[in-house]
Amino acid sequence: MSEVVEQEVSAAELAEQYIRLRDKRDELKAAYSERDKKIEERMDALTAKMLVLCEATQASSIRTDAGTIIQRTETSFSTSNWDTMYEVINEYDAPWLLWKRINNTAMKEFLADHPEVYPAGLNMENKRTIMVRKPSKKI
Repeated sequence: MSEVVEQEVSAAELAEQYIRLRDKRDELKAAYSERDKKIEERMDALTAKMLVLCEATQASSIRTDAGTIIQRTETSFSTSNWDTMYEVINEYDAPWLLWKRINNTAMKEFLADHPEVYPAGLNMENKRTIMVRKPSKKI
């Protein structure tokens, strides 16, 4: 078996390489986002025309040789009064109306304020990450 010999690399070199790659990714993302936005705008304009066509013909779908246009109604809900929403959820025992998700920042603060409380079944994962900052410019 051959042993992998890793060349010693200084922290400065690691940071420099990391920043260079991150900057390149940012450039690529910006170029992609710009191009994608233009495509998305064109698709939105086509979608608007297809909605008008479906309404004008009173059709929920239109089959063509190029593809089928299907009009759907998507419904979403939000509330401007969480107190009332919680009352309804409690009154009708309907916790399933809410997503099963924990606000990480709020839970971290809650546990810091109430160290004696740790709900059964609560899972916590700490993940160590690395962040690299560019050196500050010297004046």
